[in-house]
Amino acid sequence: MRLGALHLARLLDALPAAPDAILAGDYVNLPLLRGLLPRMAKVPAAVYFLENQLTYPTRDGRPADFEFVAANLLTCLAAERCVWCSRQQLDAFLAALPAFLARDPDLDGPAILASIEGKSTVIPIGVDLGRFDRVRETRPDRSGKPLRLAWPHRFEHDKGPAEFFGVLVELAAEGLPFEVAAVGRSYRDVPPEMLAARETLGDRVVEFGFLEGDDYARALVASDVVVSTARQETQGIAVIEAIRAGCDPLLPDRLSYPEVLGPALAGKHLYRSVGDLRRRLRWMMRHPDRVRAAADHWREMERFGWAAVGPRFTALARELVSAGG
Repeated sequence: MRLGALHLARLLDALPAAPDAILAGDYVNLPLLRGLLPRMAKVPAAVYFLENQLTYPTRDGRPADFEFVAANLLTCLAAERCVWCSRQQLDAFLAALPAFLARDPDLDGPAILASIEGKSTVIPIGVDLGRFDRVRETRPDRSGKPLRLAWPHRFEHDKGPAEFFGVLVELAAEGLPFEVAAVGRSYRDVPPEMLAARETLGDRVVEFGFLEGDDYARALVASDVVVSTARQETQGIAVIEAIRAGCDPLLPDRLSYPEVLGPALAGKHLYRSVGDLRRRLRWMMRHPDRVRAAADHWREMERFGWAAVGPRFTALARELVSAGG
């Protein structure tokens, strides 16, 4: 975020002509990029927020980096359009922004808020549903087998591994049968609670680590329930993929998950506390075949596929090009 605009400016400057429009990621400092490239200063731009620095949870509750939040704010103001991957993220950003703006009493907070809200739209990230559809057709018959839980998240603190694996260790101590496939990427050290739980759960852990391509799809298709304990999630792509693969969702009633499930599923598949999660998992582990019989929600994820999302990005691009013409 500090120097990315410098690298991108060098690449853009090598183009034989200015582009018709720019779609920038949320890490790009758009005003800085335009300042480094005066000939492209008037090229219409949209910024796409997969996440933002104002509402992203920090480790141990430390304050957000002022410089990074300011870069996001200035990019919003400089862009012709602000695009968010979920309504939940946009609403959270707008709700948190007044407190940040209040740190500078000379700013016109309401006007800034209105400007960003007025140019904002929601377009989810498109998901390749086809690869899960192909593998789902070869879904193995798991009748009579222990419930298998999928946890397809980064092995990091903001995904709540302590809550998830803590509940599993408790349920294992009760003698309940289950398996778990933890299929996520780790960028730094794996949280110690995950390593300790893996040791305690032993053979119940059938997958532990990052999988690619069809191996990842097969791990989801072979699972019965996808669980999240995340404290940070702006869309929930892995959950969308798991539901498309045939998993029954069990998700916290927060973040983007109610939006992902939609009205048809939200009432039944959201839990409200760790105790509620434990209670629901206990029932599922005692009735795995009933869970499997009811897990038929993959069609609900159609709205996140590229067939639905692609035309919306095309319309955005055309809007930007028209604005620049």
